[in-house]
Amino acid sequence: MLLLLEKHAQEALVKVNSEKVYSNKVSDLILNKLDGDPPAIKTVAKELAVSVRKLQQKLFEEKTSFSEILKSTRINVSKNHLKYNNHSISEIAFLLGFSEPGVFSKAFIKWTGYTPFQYRKKNLQHLRWLP
Repeated sequence: MLLLLEKHAQEALVKVNSEKVYSNKVSDLILNKLDGDPPAIKTVAKELAVSVRKLQQKLFEEKTSFSEILKSTRINVSKNHLKYNNHSISEIAFLLGFSEPGVFSKAFIKWTGYTPFQYRKKNLQHLRWLP
């Protein structure tokens, strides 16, 4: 039974990922270009060799938008940096393209309900108990 369920789960994952072709490509491009200034939709569209309008249409078909993908990428990157790296909050804010740490902190609170410092502290406490 377990093997059957695992196979079904793998097939579902493949289907979901294949349906999100443009979302995945956009997310990867944003991730690779996060270095203090998040890329604009125009830059991403050019990298994908499509017009901005065509990219927007494709993302709409996948029930998302460029701004949503940018936001989720920023959330995931910030959480990972706070959990697993010793980067300062200022460095993380710069990496994600925020004008200053305070702006990043306000956005992070909106995303998670925690300040970046609280999130880091909370996750470091969990990691201490790991073998």
